[in-house]
Amino acid sequence: HEDADFRAMVNAGIRKAVGAIRHELERQLGEPPAAGGDLHFNTQAGEMALKLLALVKGGEDPRDPLLAKAYTDLRSRRIEGTYSLACAILAIEALYTPPSEAQELREGRLKAPIPRQLSAADRAVVAEWTKTLLGNVDDRVDEKALRRWFYGPGSDFDNSNTQYALLGLFAAQLCGIEVPAAIWQASAAHWLRVRIAAGESGIPKLTSHADLEKDPKGGKTRATGTKVLAYGWSYKADGEVTGSMTCAGISGLTLSSAALKALKKSSFKLQAEIDETLRGALLWLQRNVSVRRNPGPPHAWSSWHFYYLYGLERGCELNQIALLGDTDWYFDGAMEL
Repeated sequence: HEDADFRAMVNAGIRKAVGAIRHELERQLGEPPAAGGDLHFNTQAGEMALKLLALVKGGEDPRDPLLAKAYTDLRSRRIEGTYSLACAILAIEALYTPPSEAQELREGRLKAPIPRQLSAADRAVVAEWTKTLLGNVDDRVDEKALRRWFYGPGSDFDNSNTQYALLGLFAAQLCGIEVPAAIWQASAAHWLRVRIAAGESGIPKLTSHADLEKDPKGGKTRATGTKVLAYGWSYKADGEVTGSMTCAGISGLTLSSAALKALKKSSFKLQAEIDETLRGALLWLQRNVSVRRNPGPPHAWSSWHFYYLYGLERGCELNQIALLGDTDWYFDGAMEL
């Protein structure tokens, strides 16, 4: 995936996409704010945030007049929905992310993301969004024991909203907003509770970015210990295992673990269970990885295809995985896109 011609194709694709997103963002800024809240499908603010996040990650200057205007608009919005809140927090956090951080993490020169230094105004906005996000949980369970999220406050949850909530909360913690350790412990407990045994035990073969840098042929693999049972996740607690939701579980558990380590609040017992479950989930993903379909039951192969590709990227990048077995997921995924 470092081949020069391939990188040129990727960069050309990114520039083309940036142009399309800029056009959509300009059109959206001309629309009046939608009436009512955004708890379910009125995601106007969330879509704006997602566009801004993609543009900044795609190399656009946040000081560009179009982006600056959209960020000012976003900061003024009343946002309530879990997806929208998470995307909005991520969009603000992206403004303060060091440009070289991702590469330094891949090369092993950084062990964890660097805390963000927000302006007082942005910190206040992110703090308010975080407060709202923390309330969008399933009220049927004891929040101290289990934390799981839905579109807004209510008596339900799904693992997709839960993944996004944790992406937003981790970004908020990086931005200096207090997210108590108990929340991360309860979110980890949720993922552990709803994991689904999904295949025979085995040892995942995972090659990190740093290892691949040392050995471009990918012969050196991360030491992954003894055999583990394969695990996956479904949209709810007891559905069919899919690639998109297994990637959500990998990201959710990884973020919970990383946040607890940053707070120095991770117990040995909990961390051991998280690590074993993550290895089991990565084993399932290694066995089932595909970029042409969302892995899982055949009737779901064409469902949430691009959401799955996003989840595959997040799950692997958060764990610094370059190769799943012999699969270069980034090269294959980029070629599919």
